[in-house]
Amino acid sequence: MHKFNRRSLFTLFGSTLSTGVLTKKGFGQSSLKANADYDYIIVGSGAGGGPLAVNLSHAGFKVLLLEAGTDQGDKSVYQVPALHPQSTEDSEMAWDFFVDHFSSSAKNEQDAKHVAGQGILYPRAGTLGGCTAHNAMITVYPLAKDWDQLAEDIGDETYNAETMRKYFALLENAEYTDSPDRKAGWLPINLPLTPPAQLLGESAIIALLFSAWRKFRKDGPNSDSAIGSLLKLIRNSDVNAEAYATERPEGLIMIPTAITSEGKRYSTRDHLLANQNTNLTIRTSALVSRVLFDESGETPEAIGVEYIVGDKIYQASKSPNPSQAKKTNVYAKHEVILAGGTFNTPQILMNSGVGPENELKRFEDSRYKVILNREGVGRNLQDRYEVGIVSEAKYGVGLADGCTFKGDVNDPCYKEWQSGDGPYSSSGGIIGFFKKSKQTVTEPDLFIFLVPSDFHGYFPGYSNVIASSRDKLTWAVLKSHTDNHAGTVTLNDTNPLSKPIINFKYYEEGSNPESKDLEAMLDGIEFVRTINSNATNTLDIFDISAGLPEGASGFEYPNIAEAIPGPDYKKRDKLREWVRRNSWGHHACGTCKMGKETDPLAVVNSKFEVIGTKSLRIVDASVFPRIPGYFIASSIYTMSERATDEILQTRGVQRRVEV
Repeated sequence: MHKFNRRSLFTLFGSTLSTGVLTKKGFGQSSLKANADYDYIIVGSGAGGGPLAVNLSHAGFKVLLLEAGTDQGDKSVYQVPALHPQSTEDSEMAWDFFVDHFSSSAKNEQDAKHVAGQGILYPRAGTLGGCTAHNAMITVYPLAKDWDQLAEDIGDETYNAETMRKYFALLENAEYTDSPDRKAGWLPINLPLTPPAQLLGESAIIALLFSAWRKFRKDGPNSDSAIGSLLKLIRNSDVNAEAYATERPEGLIMIPTAITSEGKRYSTRDHLLANQNTNLTIRTSALVSRVLFDESGETPEAIGVEYIVGDKIYQASKSPNPSQAKKTNVYAKHEVILAGGTFNTPQILMNSGVGPENELKRFEDSRYKVILNREGVGRNLQDRYEVGIVSEAKYGVGLADGCTFKGDVNDPCYKEWQSGDGPYSSSGGIIGFFKKSKQTVTEPDLFIFLVPSDFHGYFPGYSNVIASSRDKLTWAVLKSHTDNHAGTVTLNDTNPLSKPIINFKYYEEGSNPESKDLEAMLDGIEFVRTINSNATNTLDIFDISAGLPEGASGFEYPNIAEAIPGPDYKKRDKLREWVRRNSWGHHACGTCKMGKETDPLAVVNSKFEVIGTKSLRIVDASVFPRIPGYFIASSIYTMSERATDEILQTRGVQRRVEV
């Protein structure tokens, strides 16, 4: 393993450790910009940067897309939906951040997932496609009120729900619908549906499905082919339909995912390669260290970036090797656009001298100068809360029997997947439902879904636990619209290859005293416990075996027993402490929030422009002032499509959506 030596790194990069300023005594900045080979430089190929690069290149502009990782799209862990946990720990794709949930070391160490001396694993991706190359592919459109709230927060009513829905239409290709209006986009979305025949003998899963159904509706599917009828009824609840965004009822849904009809992951990596053209240059193994500014005028203007060439040079990589790194500069005629994500975009800004002045002055010396005080850079970090309620089932969790989760020729389930069949064609979520934690809340604030394995958070080796857990079932309880905006991303040092310091400041540490997030999590857990406890009795209510194919032998009644957190945490007070210690998240956002230019904590305006600079924008999850929806990917895609129009309009190109 290559170890980081700070002295050698400082020697290696020299001026890399200075800010992005090209001083007034420097060489001709205006000529560098005017003679640049590219119109736009986009940093990052994920949900924000990938679609934007395609759109700008199709509009006739020369685009350079810089990605720190390499293309791993030929690997089975990328292509196979069920192997997404393995992709997050893949030696070539994974960026392992270790974060704090609290400011107190003692509190952090109480989390069972905590790694001594490091923190709590937060998987990110260093590969073409960014985190769209390793996520669970869940694509759920946010609530209409999320967009209306954004419009109010930033003082731009054109971000209203009606307008933003039109941008979603530019990306949505809902292959499972009959509506041509929802098939015009570039992102294939399907409802992975385990056929009733595959559920034969899975009595634990079937019992939980029917028990969950009974919690929302007293009537059930008709007794003829009960399993198929139930899944058909649930499938008809299209959560991405526009009506669902306006009024989202409680109840069961099939989970829409960015998986092709052939059962393969589809990410921005595939979108980029499918739209490769002479205007689009994709450069991998190129980690951007700083933005280059022309500071000769009153306002610093971005004219390019410095990037470092090398494979696995970032400290978050597995077995990082910085010794091979070499740096180079590249310039843009029009703009630099940061899309590095919630952790790396603020890191790049701060390494460029843009951020909270008092924070950056800790590093200021002859090599490093603060050029713009933006207090909001690295602030406002937020996330969902999530826990996994894991149960053991004596019978009826056999969907993955025989699967090795290796994705190779010796894996029988991989062979099935290659022929377009089998359990690997799904990301693993069997069913999901929206639930109000209290009937007094206006919209469901919980999303809960069933996974046929043991998933209780992220820690080194967690994907092996998932692959080897054949007698486990997990209800993942997710709290949306969380009330915590106090997290931070700060520099550890000015070495661009170092990971930043990340602290989410969970629950009472970062929320106002009236926050109900923690109690809502408890409500969600208690609800799924009632589903589990009623599961076996539910099998007696319906004629489960009616209409099953010939040869079906019926069911053994499952014995479902909670393993995590387990019987020691039945009382609400003890459960509360367990949730506080063991929650996690994976939808970080907000560290360069969009807002009014008069807001001292706003980093970008409604045009995605970094306030106080010229020719610099941000298009990624970091711009959200409040965490949107239930799963963030669809919101980032939508914002990327919106950013395209803002940029095109600046160059005199007609908008695709009138506002």
